[in-house]
Amino acid sequence: MAPVPPHNDHPAAAEELVLILARLAALSSPTTIPRAPSFSVSIPGWDHPQMVNLFARVPDVAGALGASVRFVYAALYGTLSDDLPVAMTAAAAAAPFPAPTRTTTTDQSFAPHRPTATVMPDASGNYPPEYQDQDYQQPQPWHRPGARVPVLKESISIHFHDFEGIAYTTNPSPTTAELHVSTQWLKGMATHATDPAGDQEYVRGVMGVFVHEAVHMYQGNGHGHAPGGLVEGVADWVRLRSGLVPRHWRRRIDCNWDAGYDATAYFLEAIDRRVCAAFPQKLNATLVGTRWSEQLFADVTGGIPLAVLWDMYCEDVRAGISA
Repeated sequence: MAPVPPHNDHPAAAEELVLILARLAALSSPTTIPRAPSFSVSIPGWDHPQMVNLFARVPDVAGALGASVRFVYAALYGTLSDDLPVAMTAAAAAAPFPAPTRTTTTDQSFAPHRPTATVMPDASGNYPPEYQDQDYQQPQPWHRPGARVPVLKESISIHFHDFEGIAYTTNPSPTTAELHVSTQWLKGMATHATDPAGDQEYVRGVMGVFVHEAVHMYQGNGHGHAPGGLVEGVADWVRLRSGLVPRHWRRRIDCNWDAGYDATAYFLEAIDRRVCAAFPQKLNATLVGTRWSEQLFADVTGGIPLAVLWDMYCEDVRAGISA
């Protein structure tokens, strides 16, 4: 078995990864996740072209996901700071996550699954309906009536294999999660990583997907009744706050509020910035132990109905007012 490359041999990717890890650590400080899960990585083979490409740019995949998990937990349930250090160096990211157990194998004995969680829009910015998260219309295994925080994960596994799409996450039990990443998507990313700028985009793409998918390991979904677009919007709101924003994202009002992904993420961000501080965190905490209804928007904002909030947001976008 060939060893994982001991270091990132793409300088631009290495620099970008250091900056991303430092930013995630700075943003989530001083919040700490109460329990550090163990991580395992399943790959199709050490000599698989996409694994060679990945490990050459992100040598410690489990550590990168661990940093993403810590940031996600802070974003959803802790204190997420907007104040970043003037200079972020490698030292700031030296210990981005409590040292977890990490294993990497070529075991591919998991059950195939339809990708649901992270897909790309078409030229008009619309997402295919078959990729909306039907899985998240079921109660998550950690939901308890009245709870405000989820059961913590004890183990998280990452599986790289061949399927259409980008990535999806499952929660087989309250204390376990599986992240599945498409080698087809990684191949497309590597095709464009032919220069330093492409290497940076590759790393940002991988880390952005890790952040988005980690949200699905810990978020609430209103006992399975929250709209799939809201579930995905919360995940992309956390990604928005991480700074790992894809180029195609934009504020949209040619859709419903729960169109999902970036469209809903910017709506949640606007409520947070202009109406109710920490709104996405408060709404998510409510959804951990409370059945979904549109009334929750009014409950959390102090009486402003969802329809009014959306109208306010649309007016701001038309007026060019940013969140």
